[in-house]
Amino acid sequence: MTGPKQFREGERLLAESLTILRPHDEGHCEADRTLAAAQVRATNANTLVLAALLCDRYIGDGDHISEWHAIVTGKPRPTLTTEPEAAPTTIYRAEHSDSGITLGHYGTETAARAHCEAVERRSWPKTVNLAFDWIEDEDEGIAELVVAAGQAAETTTGYAVTALELASEFDEEADE
Repeated sequence: MTGPKQFREGERLLAESLTILRPHDEGHCEADRTLAAAQVRATNANTLVLAALLCDRYIGDGDHISEWHAIVTGKPRPTLTTEPEAAPTTIYRAEHSDSGITLGHYGTETAARAHCEAVERRSWPKTVNLAFDWIEDEDEGIAELVVAAGQAAETTTGYAVTALELASEFDEEADE
């Protein structure tokens, strides 16, 4: 018997016991009815708290989760109506191309560029006014960072961001 079925069975037994425990006299039997109801309700309340936690933690992990969701909220569990968003097919590698050091891989070009600029900024004294610019080679998918310090001309930094296309499957012939 699953948890939701046990929960419903407890409620059913409580209802049945309340009809069986008819007051033959006004004292003792009424106390039994109240005690039985209190025990079932306390147990079920405890179970509902745990089920609520379970329903929040697991999404769509079988019918028993959906049953608990219906008991806890009083309505059917929502179903996934939209397709999950596709993963990005392009990532951006931030690197120092002169040394071959990869700084990281990012889902956006902006984040990869920010990493390069932050590392370059650390190599200069804080009192120097820096102006960053990017020289882009759209055919190659590479953007190179240049910096102008104060009134000096722009110089290359060696930092670059490269756009990389992610393959969805292995192509044996493309590797040759």
